[in-house]
Amino acid sequence: MEKSKFILAGVCLLCFGLSLSSQDLGFIVEDKDLHLYLLDLKEARPPHTKKNRLVFTFQGSTRTRSVGIAFSFERFRTVHLMARNPSRIFFYVLDPPEDRFTYRLVVDGVWMADPSNPVVVEDEDGVRLSLVSLPPRPAEEAGPVPLEGEIAFLFRYTPGRRVFLVGEFCNWDPFLLPMEEVEPGLYRKTLSLPAGTYAYYFLADGKRIADPENPRRVYLDAIPVSLVEVPPRISARLQD
Repeated sequence: MEKSKFILAGVCLLCFGLSLSSQDLGFIVEDKDLHLYLLDLKEARPPHTKKNRLVFTFQGSTRTRSVGIAFSFERFRTVHLMARNPSRIFFYVLDPPEDRFTYRLVVDGVWMADPSNPVVVEDEDGVRLSLVSLPPRPAEEAGPVPLEGEIAFLFRYTPGRRVFLVGEFCNWDPFLLPMEEVEPGLYRKTLSLPAGTYAYYFLADGKRIADPENPRRVYLDAIPVSLVEVPPRISARLQD
C-alpha cells in the first residue's frame, strides 16, 4: 500500500554564505496525523516529539517573512527553511541524528536562540545556543512485536540488503512485502492482520530464513518457517 505524501509549502530565506538544504522547496510529511497536527498548531512550543519526529516551532508575526533553523551537527553551515501554517506558526520536523545537540533560528536573516526553548547554553565566544537533550533511545530487538492494532516483524541482517517478509498473509508472494531498514542492519515491516496463527519467513540474498528470534517453528516442504500468533483485537488489513 503506497504511502500518501502531504506536501507543505516552504518559505523563502535569504542566506549569506550559507547553503540551503534539499528540503528548502517544501516539506514532505508522510504521516497524515502529523500533517494535521502541524497545520493545527496555534502557538510555539519548546522542541517536542510527535510521531517519533522532533518538532521545532516559532511564533511568527504579520511582519515575519522567513524563518530557518541551523544545527550544531551540521556545524551551522546549512539553514533549513521552516514552513508556516495558517496560524503563522513556523515549524520544522527532524529525525534527530544525535540525542544531544544545539541549534539556532534565523528569523528574517537575524540569528537567535529559540525563544520557546528555555534551555540555553553559550559557546566559547558567548553566543547563545538552544540545547536539545533527548533521552537515549532503546535499541529495538528483533522478532515479531505485537502493537496496538498491528504487529511489527523485525529482522537483523547484513546492512544495505534487500529483505522481504514472506508468509501466509501474502499468499507466499516473495516480493510483495519489502522490509524497511530502520537502522543499519535492522529491517522492519508492520502489518495489521486478522486474528490467527501465521507461518512466515524472511527472504534475503535469495535465501529463505526462519526468524532467528522466534522459537516457534514448523516445517513446510522440509523448509523451516516461523509461526506468529495474532490476537483477536488486530484488524484485518495490510499496511506499509
